[in-house]
Amino acid sequence: MLTVLSMLLALAAPAAEPKATEGVVLFGVWSNPGECNADNATPIDFAAAAARRSELNGSCVSIRGWWTARALYAERPPRRHCLLCEPADPSRWLGLYASDATNAAAPREKYVEVLGVFEECRALYEPGVIFVSGYCHDQDGPFLRVASVRRLPPPRR
Repeated sequence: MLTVLSMLLALAAPAAEPKATEGVVLFGVWSNPGECNADNATPIDFAAAAARRSELNGSCVSIRGWWTARALYAERPPRRHCLLCEPADPSRWLGLYASDATNAAAPREKYVEVLGVFEECRALYEPGVIFVSGYCHDQDGPFLRVASVRRLPPPRR
C-alpha cells in the first residue's frame, strides 16, 4: 500500500521545469532561398545522392523527380507507396522538408525540380531534441531542406 501511495504522491507533485536545452520538438526545417538557389545549387541525380551522401551533406543541390507526400522519387511511385515498409533508399527517393507555404503550393504527384540543402536525418537529432516529425521521424537517411520547387514537364520515355 505504501508503494501505491508513493506513486500517487509522485504523480501529484509538480514537474521540474525543463532546462533550455531539453525537450526540443522539430516540426519542420527548410532552407532559405537566398542561401540555396539556382546560382549556387549543384545539380545531382538519385545515383549521386546514394553514392556521394557524405560529400553532399550540407550542400545546396538541385534534383529532379516526382514529389509525392514527404518524399521526392526518382521514378513515378506506385499510387500507395509505403515509406515505412522499407528502409530509406536514396537511389530511389529522398525525404523532403519544406516551409508551410512551399508545402501548400507544391505540385503533388508531379514532376518537379527541387532546390535544397542535402542532409542526413541523424543530423536533426542533436542533444536536447526529443522528437522529429515528418520524414525523419520514420526514416533514417538523406533528405532535402527545400528552398524552392518548380514544376517541370515529365521526362519523355
